[in-house]
Amino acid sequence: MKKIPPEKLNQIKKLITESEQILLISHRKPDGDTLGAMLALFLALKFQLGKEVFLLCADEVPEHFRFLPNFFEIKQEIDPEKKGIDLVITVDVAVKALLGLDDLLLSIFSHERKTINIDHHHDNSSYADLNLVLESSSTSEIIFHLISGLGLKVDSKIATCLLTGIYTDTGSFQNDNTTPETFRIASQLILKGARLGLINRNVFRNKPISRLRLWGRALSHVQRDQKRGVNVSVITQKDLEECGATLEDLEGVVNMINAIPDTRATILLSEQEKNEIKERLISTYTALGM
Repeated sequence: MKKIPPEKLNQIKKLITESEQILLISHRKPDGDTLGAMLALFLALKFQLGKEVFLLCADEVPEHFRFLPNFFEIKQEIDPEKKGIDLVITVDVAVKALLGLDDLLLSIFSHERKTINIDHHHDNSSYADLNLVLESSSTSEIIFHLISGLGLKVDSKIATCLLTGIYTDTGSFQNDNTTPETFRIASQLILKGARLGLINRNVFRNKPISRLRLWGRALSHVQRDQKRGVNVSVITQKDLEECGATLEDLEGVVNMINAIPDTRATILLSEQEKNEIKERLISTYTALGM
């Protein structure tokens, strides 16, 4: 990834220094990257800079991420006015709609408080006062550089959070977004005490039977375009209900489908609440010829 531009780093440092009450927000239906990046930044700002930091996510933390340090600090509701929030930082959120906080958006993004948007998605809409959007494996990779750039220490807890984000967003270093820089940062995080075994056990090994049933359903629904090497599967709300699973249980299954030989891309469509459809896409090759 490109390094954080010095001017932008100084702007972020100034905003953080001038703020006392900081609100960090992840996207709804949180994954390992948004949680790991947000919690790492929380630990650095709260315990090294002494800021009062609040954490907000529209949905509860999935059970398999509840090993992350201080996950219990993440709340589903907050009143920015009562808390006196003067700085809002969104983490791994490409567009405001992904926050899932419709009733709070006007209050959160009022002109009276500054906002920072930190993300790695190329389609980020740059909706904040200050937007740090860089091409990288994950937002956690950006947060690693940000914490270091602010002159703060990456301790074992922060390292575990950041490695969780990188490990999950790269599909355990198997996806095309994995770069030499990703491995360099991951090795530094392990040297700093990141608990790779703990991450692997919770995220990839320990799977409740409801999740395995859902994965079986997703696998049984796979349709394949043999000529293009493209796999497509669909999961409906009925599938979730019958398996006793949630949408969070789909995390990881697209990587398994993508393991079919000669696959160039895998698309998983899942029916969300309110009749919305979410698409998960993993591409093995840059050009799909579609």
